[in-house]
Amino acid sequence: MPGCRSSPRFTLNAFKADTELQGGQNVSNFPTSAPGELRIDARAEHPFAPFDLFLNEFAGRVLIAADSPGRREVLQEMLRGHGYNIVPVPGWDAFANGDAKLALTVAPACRD
Repeated sequence: MPGCRSSPRFTLNAFKADTELQGGQNVSNFPTSAPGELRIDARAEHPFAPFDLFLNEFAGRVLIAADSPGRREVLQEMLRGHGYNIVPVPGWDAFANGDAKLALTVAPACRD
């Protein structure tokens, strides 16, 4: 994808980084974990059942990242159609500095 190498990025790793060894710069340890699969099954009686369960059990805020503006619009329409109060945000900074419980942005996937 053009421009990915020069874009700001973050890396998720399943370990705790030693911030002292790394000089403490640009290294943060967040108390996070990846959720299980949250597949939307449009044919199911309750298409968002796994997502509902996750949101009911998770006390934090959630940012959903779509890989294109078109997919963001489709997701937003689907989620609102099922009663979710989802807030579109321009990116991570807006989400982190906001107070939306459930937000949606575009974040193209870069694979090096």
